[in-house]
Amino acid sequence: MKFWVLVFCILIGSVVNSLSQNTQPAPTPPPTSPRGSQNQTTNQNQRQDIRGINAAFDNLRSLEIQQNAPKELGTVLSEEIQPLYRKPSKKELKNLLPSQSLLTQYEKFLKQSETGIFKLSADSNCAVNPQVVVATEKCLSNDIPGAGTAYSFRVKSHRILHLSDLVLDKNVIRTGSLLQQGVLVNLGNIELDEISTQTVGLKYLFDLKPVTQKEELANLEETLSKGVKSDGFIYSYGLYIEDKTTFALRSVAYRSKVMRSVSGVKYDEFDYDKRKDIVVVFRVVEKDENGDLTILWKEIARKDSPVIKIDEKNK
Repeated sequence: MKFWVLVFCILIGSVVNSLSQNTQPAPTPPPTSPRGSQNQTTNQNQRQDIRGINAAFDNLRSLEIQQNAPKELGTVLSEEIQPLYRKPSKKELKNLLPSQSLLTQYEKFLKQSETGIFKLSADSNCAVNPQVVVATEKCLSNDIPGAGTAYSFRVKSHRILHLSDLVLDKNVIRTGSLLQQGVLVNLGNIELDEISTQTVGLKYLFDLKPVTQKEELANLEETLSKGVKSDGFIYSYGLYIEDKTTFALRSVAYRSKVMRSVSGVKYDEFDYDKRKDIVVVFRVVEKDENGDLTILWKEIARKDSPVIKIDEKNK
C-alpha cells in the first residue's frame, strides 16, 4: 500500500510541476497581434495541462490493473468457482460414509475395477442452489456439492445436481441433468455380479441412440417422463426407491459449451466435468432411518459422448 501511495505522490508531483511551468504568464503579444491569437495560445496550454493530468492518472490506473487483475482472477477461481465442482473430502463426508459392516460385506466386490459404494442424503432441502447457503444447523454441517443428494458415476464423486448422473429426491431416484440424456430401469432383485451386457432389461439402454439437437433431447425427456415400456420393463428418468433392488442407468452427458460468470469471470462449466456416455448398474443395499441410501455400483460400458447442437438463442 505504501508503494502505491509513493507512486501516486510522484505522479501528482510531476503533474503539479508541469502545471507550474506551463501556467507562467505568456509574453505580451505585439500591439499588431490580434487578440484571438492570445486566446488560442492560452487554450492550447490548458489542453496540454489537461492531457498531462489525464496521462498521469491513466499511468497509475494501468499499474493498478497490471498488479490486481491476475490476483482477482486467481481469487475468484480458487475461492468461488473451483469449490463448486470439487470432490468432497472424507472429513466432509463423515455423515455420508457407508457403514463398516457394508464395506466388509462387499470388500471382495469393491476390489473389482470400475466399482464403488456411496451414500446419498435424503435431505434435499440443503441442495436448492449450489451458490446459496441454507442456514439450518444440518445444512451448515453438510457443505458439500449437491449437499450429498447427487452423485456422478462419470467422476466417481458427489456432485452439484445439474452435473450429476443420479439424484435422490425424497422417495424417488432420478436422472436428467444439464445437457444429459438419462434413462433408468428397475431390473429387480438381481446381484450385481450376475449382470452382464446381455442381461435382460439392458437391451433398450444399449440400443437407445443419442439425439443430436437440443429440441430432440427435450422431446425425449418428455417421453421418458411418462415411461417407455419395452421387453416387459419400464424405462424412465425417475423411479421409486425399492430396497434390495438393482437398477440400471444409461447416462449420455453431451459435449458442448456452457458459459457461466462468477464475479465477472467467465468460464465454460463443462471444463470442470467429464462428458461421457456410460451404462451403470447399481443396487440399493441399505436405507437407514433417515431415508439415506447406500448404493453399490458397477460400470459396464463407457465411451465418448457426442456433441449436441444448440442454436445461438438457447446457447
